Amino acid sequence: MGGDQNATDGGVDVRVELPSGKTIDGFIPRPNTGFQVKATDMPPVKIWEEMRPNDVLRPSIIELAEHSGAYIIVSSRGSVSDTALRNRKKKMHAALAGLPNPEQLSIDFYDRNRIATWVRSHSGLIHWVRQKIGRPLHGWQSYGNWAAATRRNLGRIPG
Repeated sequence: MGGDQNATDGGVDVRVELPSGKTIDGFIPRPNTGFQVKATDMPPVKIWEEMRPNDVLRPSIIELAEHSGAYIIVSSRGSVSDTALRNRKKKMHAALAGLPNPEQLSIDFYDRNRIATWVRSHSGLIHWVRQKIGRPLHGWQSYGNWAAATRRNLGRIPG
């Protein structure tokens, strides 16, 4: 999930499209899932503006619904309580007004705590994420070419 978080993207920053019939679970709820990633907090009023610019539902969200997909807003700044999460999801559902098949679209909101939970469930990513956010683990390196034995790092072999 890289790139300019303010770039024009049609409402989806990351799209997961798996072949028809594939099953999936966890943080990617459906084989056709779109993630809208924000570096800002996304209170309900901003959610409405994000999903319905000029009060028109984004075509990317309509397309996800047509394919029984999922639409997830990810906020790296937000940290929401259960009530705040419910309010955000309620606003997301309200933003689907006029969609002929809103029940076909799974919606969700991931705050920074849910992102951290996902990262912790994939331990191989922890080092990479910590480097990206400027909080590297010192004295530890992920797998790399340092593991290869070379003549230089073996020293002289007696014999």
